[in-house]
Amino acid sequence: YRKQLFADPIKVNTDDGIKEIQPQRTNNLMERMFRDFTRDNKRKTAIDSIGNTIQGMVADTPLIRNLKNTHYREIIMGSKTNLADVFASIDVSKIKRKMNKHAIRNDKIPKKSKLS
Repeated sequence: YRKQLFADPIKVNTDDGIKEIQPQRTNNLMERMFRDFTRDNKRKTAIDSIGNTIQGMVADTPLIRNLKNTHYREIIMGSKTNLADVFASIDVSKIKRKMNKHAIRNDKIPKKSKLS
């Protein structure tokens, strides 16, 4: 990984001329998120391994952590004041059509959660 750790700057042509971008060695934001996630999971379960927790998660669960970021919230929520308003504005018939198009079956979804 030596080449990746000590990479030369990347030269990029822009309207203002050539600029040099120094690539980051690591993605600190992702490292921080996983460190926080691991710590929170260890506190909650008292188990060091988070493998089973991650395998049991819904695929987009990490996106929820982004709701702490105000810029991300503005993009997702637009003019709405809270998530309840955003979900209330979702067109259920559109979701049903997409589920049918992709052959997603409802039979394993709990009755209370099924779209009627």
